[in-house]
Amino acid sequence: MGTRVTRGRARAVVVSTGMHTELGSIAGMLATVEDEQTPLQRQLARFGKDIVIGCIVISAIVFLAGWLAAGQRPREMFLVAVSLAVAAIPEGLPAITTIVLALGTQRMARRKALVRKLPAVETLGSVQVVCTDKTGTLTQNAMTVRRIWAGGATYEVGGESRETGGAITPSGAAGDRADLDLLCHAASHASGARVTPRAEEAGQLEASGDPTDAALIVLGWRAKGHAHQPTVTGEVAFSSARRLATVIVAEEGRPLAFSRGAPEVVIGRSTHIEERGVSRPLTEADRQRVGAVAAAWGEEAMRVLALAVRRTPPAGSDLAAWEQELSFVGLVGIVDPPRPEVKTAVAEATRAGIRSVMITGDHPATARAVAREVGLWTEGDLAITGAELDGLDQQRLEAVIQRVRVVARATAAHKLRIVDALKSRGFVCAMTGDGVNDAPAVKSAHIGIAMGRTGTEVTKESADLVLGEVVKVFLRARAPAASSSTCAVGGGRR
Repeated sequence: MGTRVTRGRARAVVVSTGMHTELGSIAGMLATVEDEQTPLQRQLARFGKDIVIGCIVISAIVFLAGWLAAGQRPREMFLVAVSLAVAAIPEGLPAITTIVLALGTQRMARRKALVRKLPAVETLGSVQVVCTDKTGTLTQNAMTVRRIWAGGATYEVGGESRETGGAITPSGAAGDRADLDLLCHAASHASGARVTPRAEEAGQLEASGDPTDAALIVLGWRAKGHAHQPTVTGEVAFSSARRLATVIVAEEGRPLAFSRGAPEVVIGRSTHIEERGVSRPLTEADRQRVGAVAAAWGEEAMRVLALAVRRTPPAGSDLAAWEQELSFVGLVGIVDPPRPEVKTAVAEATRAGIRSVMITGDHPATARAVAREVGLWTEGDLAITGAELDGLDQQRLEAVIQRVRVVARATAAHKLRIVDALKSRGFVCAMTGDGVNDAPAVKSAHIGIAMGRTGTEVTKESADLVLGEVVKVFLRARAPAASSSTCAVGGGRR
């Protein structure tokens, strides 16, 4: 339960059940998180207490003044004092507060944001720090090819992640068109995903299966203008140990093999390289050049894949033999692009005095690159990993938490600890997320925000606010502490 199988065959062995599983440990963390009062609830409680004390003091003064100074009978003055206290207490305050919050909830609902708890409307306007997950929240959770290296030339790929359109333009001297066409043709043979056009949206694609393979198929679709449906005669599946996958197809009456995988693995199995439309022997200089390009792209937080082809069948019937003596085709750089509206939303929050903190399970370099791209990272900010977080005691964590902007390699426990540290420093904290591992932190934050379309049911149940499929919330203004419960919200896509 909780595992989605995307491809291949396997034998599953159950080693833990119930609370001893990973989902069970997250459920245990959820059980330990206690519900806290929102800033509005605390202020109303304090305001009500002050009113009661003031009424008692004034009533006592009136009672004593009438009895001792005016000579009135104690019983009559006691009734007057009680009447004064009852009249002074604003019994309509709860109703008025509820109505104001309900009006705010209606405004949010019109922008497809579901408020599950009324006080969350006011808390949203009081937020000082927003902690956010990366994948599926800041990013589209849709891998996209953004760069190509083929025949010694580099190309940039435009367009949204699941659009049929998208220009492929050289970022320097244009290479041979045959090299680019071969790379896009090889990419279209990725077999771990299926890409189909959306019937309800022209120019949009729908992908299922492995997101990396889906990105390669979309690249092939853009280059050809249509889907490529190869006749597959054999396949060697990808594995983390081999870091390589190969598809054997029949094209124009002859067998071909297209391989994709880690650059160092593919280049290690290659003896030739495709350049200017022909295959020539691979030299050591070629290997170093390919390695340098892959390393540079990796520093830019790209996932780099290499593509290769084999045109001659090997001796024997072993499919794995197709993965030897390859002809290197090129490299593709794949990213999970940020949502188009995220950069604007981060800028709006910054102008409102709200600090954003990204918490993700990704590699630190990838996390920093995404943070820079969305405008979340500035010089002097601090990025820490989950392992470094484990080495900090609570006092040291609270001392540096104001400088932390990126937390990488984070687990559910790390996300919860970051939120608790911010709350301990007195910040009004929001947490946004969509995965099961976000649920404890979402529940612990002053206001938990779940993604409506991609969010898991556990996270939605733990959240105070659920964002709809096409909603974007801007914290344009701070709601005053007790006098108002308004929060300006912008429309548009999430």
